[in-house]
Amino acid sequence: MKAYLTFYKKSSQFLGVSFPLESEIEEIPSGCPVIVVVDHDFIKCVYRVGTNGEINQIYGFQDYLIQIEEILDLSYKYLKIYHYIRFTLEHLFRELLLDELIKNKISLLLMEKSINDNYFNNSLIWDVFKSIVSKEIRSSKIENKLKTKLSSKLNKLREPTAYVTSKKIDVNMVGYDLKFTKS
Repeated sequence: MKAYLTFYKKSSQFLGVSFPLESEIEEIPSGCPVIVVVDHDFIKCVYRVGTNGEINQIYGFQDYLIQIEEILDLSYKYLKIYHYIRFTLEHLFRELLLDELIKNKISLLLMEKSINDNYFNNSLIWDVFKSIVSKEIRSSKIENKLKTKLSSKLNKLREPTAYVTSKKIDVNMVGYDLKFTKS
């Protein structure tokens, strides 16, 4: 049995893991860090890694991590784009007032989903990524006033530092006796 720390991408794909799930898991948005346990080309279970590092099993019937000694860390290949997306959306959404967030919640979530679904790719450079986000803002269904506000903030946004874009995914493995290794 092998376990991988990676990211989920739409269509039941786990980046770097060649075994797709039979069906999509609704609880996982694209770009979410996950731990996937595979045995004989079959995904046994999936754990979602929360923003606080806590893991929650969301697929499978047994906790197979108890039987694992190491987790292969595939996430490092995708950290830069993961942090680009988090950094950018966090700064853009912070620009909005609470009532603007509430009123445009669905449109903003759809924009975030579209970015994660379509552009979670390890080869994007900052300027290309910003132009993609700009296009997503313009094509979104948010109010024009907010499109202008977000576009202005995006234009002023500087590339996050290497320290920010290389920060590892924090995983709280209390209760498990295993180690992380790069593949």
